[in-house]
Amino acid sequence: MMKFESRPLDTRSEISESGTTNTSGNGSTYNARYEELTGLAHSLGLTSKDELYEDHFRIDRKKLEDVILGRSDEVHEPAEDFFHKIKMETHTSVFWPKRLKIGAKAKKDPHVRIYGRKEDVKYAKEKIMAVLDSRGSRITMKLDVSYTDHSHIIGRGGLTIKKVMEETGCHVHFPDSNRSVNAEKSNQVSIAGSLLGLERARYRVRELTPLIFCFEYPLMGSTPNANSPFVQIIQEAYNVQVMFRNRPKLQPTLVMVKGCEKDVERVKEATTKLIEHMCGSLANQTSVIMMMEISPQHHPIMEGPNAINLKTIMAQTGAQIVFPEANDPIIPVLKKSSVTVSGNIDSVYLARQMLVGSLPISIIFEMDPDS
Repeated sequence: MMKFESRPLDTRSEISESGTTNTSGNGSTYNARYEELTGLAHSLGLTSKDELYEDHFRIDRKKLEDVILGRSDEVHEPAEDFFHKIKMETHTSVFWPKRLKIGAKAKKDPHVRIYGRKEDVKYAKEKIMAVLDSRGSRITMKLDVSYTDHSHIIGRGGLTIKKVMEETGCHVHFPDSNRSVNAEKSNQVSIAGSLLGLERARYRVRELTPLIFCFEYPLMGSTPNANSPFVQIIQEAYNVQVMFRNRPKLQPTLVMVKGCEKDVERVKEATTKLIEHMCGSLANQTSVIMMMEISPQHHPIMEGPNAINLKTIMAQTGAQIVFPEANDPIIPVLKKSSVTVSGNIDSVYLARQMLVGSLPISIIFEMDPDS
């Protein structure tokens, strides 16, 4: 592992290691670097560029080539923009081999140099190594998150998930196939980064998941007023969205209360108050319903031999759980992933948590053959 060290600007050539021309071979490049570092030192309140902390380290050549060629799975912007963004976010100067010879016979990994305050340099390095680490320490986690929740987690303009990625140093990828109306939907979400960042990102994705409790409106053939003062007060007080879904004849209207996983107690309380208000004397007999999207290929694992896992969850929670028949030709493809959980609100939520906890997670990482 490269040891951090603070020293004056090093102008030695790195042609043999990186395939690029460094400062000693190009006067104008040296002058530009000198001016940039002097300006950085001044902006940080230092008297000289020699006071800047420096770190230089190797990055993976193949991964950098992929970024430059625009075929990286992790970076979806030009290489110049990728490094410039890190430079601006961390208040550092980042020098990387811009003139890397693509496909060169020399396969030695190139260097990146970072200058700035010690903590800023460390942060910038973490962001670069999260994508370009040559040691194979990058880990990928694949987990199931209902495809119906993806757009909510991503947020408008991708702002919500971008914040998660910035906070955790991980890249979170949602399947592109879900953008097509006719394509088969995928629940799989990939998170790539360090081990610590990976768990933080997984937790953040889970807590951003929408939480929807439903119940049936007891008056057949009628729909509650969505604009009633009571409904409006509940929505504002508990930060939830109340929706009404009309269903085929002889089926009551479905009341849906949508909030966020991280606000579960508020969502549960809002749902309970709506049941008491709309169902009156029937409130204690009204079941709460939750629909979950679970990929059909995971159903056998989650149910267990002779449905033993499913029976255990139902016995421990008191909730009823119904998985669709995967081989039933009458059930549409999109409905084959829909799992129904019903019971009182606490039982339903606990069963949901146990089902989510039973979903398989895969961890993918590279192993050093010399280790």
